[in-house]
Amino acid sequence: MKKLIITIGLILFFAWQFHLAMHITPDLSEVGKPPHKIHELFGVHIPFGGINVHTILTTWIVIGILVLMSLFLLDKPQIVPSRTQAFLELIIEAFLKLCEDTLGSKLGRKYFPYVMTVFLFIICSNYLALLPFHLFEDKPTRDLNTTLGMGLLAFFVAHLSGIRIKGFLGYLKHYFEPFIKIGKWEIPNFIFAPLHIVGEVGKVVSHSFRLFGNITGETIIIVVVTNLVHFWLLPPVLSVYFIMLIGAIQAFVFTMLALTYLSIQIRHDDEEEHADVIDLEKGPLISEHEAHAVAGAGKH
Repeated sequence: MKKLIITIGLILFFAWQFHLAMHITPDLSEVGKPPHKIHELFGVHIPFGGINVHTILTTWIVIGILVLMSLFLLDKPQIVPSRTQAFLELIIEAFLKLCEDTLGSKLGRKYFPYVMTVFLFIICSNYLALLPFHLFEDKPTRDLNTTLGMGLLAFFVAHLSGIRIKGFLGYLKHYFEPFIKIGKWEIPNFIFAPLHIVGEVGKVVSHSFRLFGNITGETIIIVVVTNLVHFWLLPPVLSVYFIMLIGAIQAFVFTMLALTYLSIQIRHDDEEEHADVIDLEKGPLISEHEAHAVAGAGKH
């Protein structure tokens, strides 16, 4: 029964695309133009270029979809999982393992809800265009305000976590590395501090513009190719490829970069001192204590 429903759904989707081919002529006049914004509300001027009401509306729709999905799918988990539950558990376990491998077991479980939420929000925003309604054509991730907000969220989570875990002085130490050694003394390198600050700001810019540029470019490619072939055969395939595959890839890349930035900030410098030592002859990793024991045995 489920296979029949999926087959009928796919047939209806492609039939809808072919219907568009016969009745709609693509219009490229609006491509590249800034979205319509409200610059005044109840007689009060809105700073920073106004408010994009459409982006706010679609963002709340995505949040509502995620809340409803969580209530519907996770309400009664079964001991013998269904296919849907098994699929969700597979995704959750994969991201949990990524968090634990990157941040460690304790911190990985602590930051897992944040990482998983970022991924689900972005992928649902990218998939919003699959719904056959004109309202959902402009995804939240096509608005630079959304991607910049997500980038700033990742920035503040990473840096505030670094301050909380390493302390303010330990966090500040990173900006003056590598230290200048004069005998037994280590002097902070003030020359490298501006470079580190520019690098952290650059992470926010690249993190935000990468997602925005890829999603916007995907939409422009679909519109241009659709106009060239007049909606015939190729556009449905492009829509499925770009929206589903590229949308999932971009959500995963953004999430992994946020996780990587977080791991860089909360990583202690003394972790490298207690890192495992590689035995070049045997290949496997051995601990520092075992390495000293092997060295002592070699002397005897």
